[in-house]
Amino acid sequence: MDTTSNPVSEAKFVLAFGLEQQSAKDFAINLVEWSSRNPGVPLRIDINSQGGNILDGIFLREELKRVKAAGHKLTIAVYGRAASSASWLIQVADRRIIGEDSWLLVHEVSSRMEGSLSALRREVKRVEQLQNQTIAMLCKRSKLTRERILSEIEGGNDWWIDAALALELGLVDEIDCDPQPSTETSAS
Repeated sequence: MDTTSNPVSEAKFVLAFGLEQQSAKDFAINLVEWSSRNPGVPLRIDINSQGGNILDGIFLREELKRVKAAGHKLTIAVYGRAASSASWLIQVADRRIIGEDSWLLVHEVSSRMEGSLSALRREVKRVEQLQNQTIAMLCKRSKLTRERILSEIEGGNDWWIDAALALELGLVDEIDCDPQPSTETSAS
């Protein structure tokens, strides 16, 4: 969509899919194309995602950081859920919002492993590195500690975090208790 002839105060994208290679790539291409045509325009992304592949989530996180570096103020709002890799993807936003009935999900990193014992050992080491990386992403702007996250997800537990707790923990900046109809142009 070309918004250069009709500028908007904030453009809006909707990310309502699992974070897999093709979907992350398609979203990033649309984002980069929009960014280059609309310098400095604030961007809002409404997200409802079950998460997905960790490296595709990291790719999308890096693309969002590049969009911010290009001068766009980034708001991410969670409506429904931001699960798994989507939970730490939202942390890159300048402003993080969650709907009052929405959820974040944090859990251990998982991997599908097969091969020789040596290959399995290498994969375990790599998965531990990814786990440490994602925990650091969650702790960076929140009140969470590594120890708290590990205690909540220990033994493969899913840690579902409601809107009130997400705000208390500093994982979001505000709760949207009174959503207003969108009057802005959709960018995706």
